[in-house]
Amino acid sequence: HDSLKRMIFPASDKLKVLACGGETMLDAPVQAQQYETLLDVVMTANPVVIADLSSAIPSLKRTVLNRSHEIILVTTPTLSSLRFARTMMQEIKNLHGGSVQGVDLVLNMQGCAPGKEISLSDISAALEHKPSVVIPYDSKLFIGAENEGKPLGGDKTASDIVNRLMPLARKVVNGPAAMDAAS
Repeated sequence: HDSLKRMIFPASDKLKVLACGGETMLDAPVQAQQYETLLDVVMTANPVVIADLSSAIPSLKRTVLNRSHEIILVTTPTLSSLRFARTMMQEIKNLHGGSVQGVDLVLNMQGCAPGKEISLSDISAALEHKPSVVIPYDSKLFIGAENEGKPLGGDKTASDIVNRLMPLARKVVNGPAAMDAAS
């Protein structure tokens, strides 16, 4: 547990980040069972655990998704991203007995390719799931914050994006009733 304490970064009084680093590109990856053991330890001490599985090995994705009560699937309005999202929704459905209850779809980067994107109505129809949150594309805002290593600024655009995400954040932390109450 001492090693684990060294890896946990307290971002605020209510948020801790497990800084376990990314996978190396040339070495054998950590196995899903090793991550599951780490998750077991973290989950006993923390009421909510959020895992970014975007670069995880497939066996780890399956393990975490199988244990998850709430899943946020992020996609963009491009055909290749939506194909992946559709496949992932089907796999989540298979893992959860045919249900996608507890899955929220976030459409990121809307407006990144005007006229070439898949429409919101076509996305909802193809995925059989309406996005819970739509985040507009603002390269200056996001790339600026990333390059400066700062959270999103306090301007109107950033505030609007944060306000769009807050009901989903409340749902993850407080349960589905929190999102219904915020709507």
